[in-house]
Amino acid sequence: MYADDLLLMSISVTDLHKMVDLCMFYFESIDMKINVGKSVCMRIGTRHKVPVNDITIQNQPIIWKCEFSYLGVSFVSANSLKCNLQSVRHKFFRALNGIFSKIGLHASPMVTLSLIDSYCMPLLSYGIEAFNVTQSMYNSLESAFTAAFAKIFRTYDKTIIRSCQFYCGVLPFVYRLDLIRLNFYAGLSRTTNSSLKGLFLQFGCKEFSKLLKKYDLSASDSTATWKKTIWKHFTNSVMHLAEI
Repeated sequence: MYADDLLLMSISVTDLHKMVDLCMFYFESIDMKINVGKSVCMRIGTRHKVPVNDITIQNQPIIWKCEFSYLGVSFVSANSLKCNLQSVRHKFFRALNGIFSKIGLHASPMVTLSLIDSYCMPLLSYGIEAFNVTQSMYNSLESAFTAAFAKIFRTYDKTIIRSCQFYCGVLPFVYRLDLIRLNFYAGLSRTTNSSLKGLFLQFGCKEFSKLLKKYDLSASDSTATWKKTIWKHFTNSVMHLAEI
């Protein structure tokens, strides 16, 4: 609470106002101030566009915003919990262009891919496993990742790019993201923390089952087995494109 930003979540604006008042009561008792200028409110749900009264701190209103950043993730006001993938793509391309500005376009592809994996991939995949990833989210992130290969191998042909990824030993982003999400949900399913377990059963269990079914996997399989199976799916897709 002290070192990082404090995030309050409530089921209604009324409850949020009560929580803010409670925080103010205890903060004043320890002589701690709230920076109203850096504080924002945002609504998520079917009524997120409905006008509401301001929440105030010492007669200063907290601004209602359509987007805010918390722990490196940009959340947007919508019918459901969503993040701004455009800002994620911007960060990825900035890092990617930074690499090319240092090593140029004629460096070894394997060296370039190693740098991209270390410095760019974490930006593209950061925190995404905690969301219910839609097909449009997959497509948006995959297109950014594919653009890096298009620049390295100077082609926009998807079949050639997939073959380059295969022979370079690099999984396409959609497969990598599925592997990340499998490990994330597996960790939640095995946790002894009752709060996390409850969240998993309520929101993550269905997504976990969907991912396992997608690759015909079992929850008891090891991470190595998951990775091997996903690679097999990728190999089959490359072979299918080659036949076409």
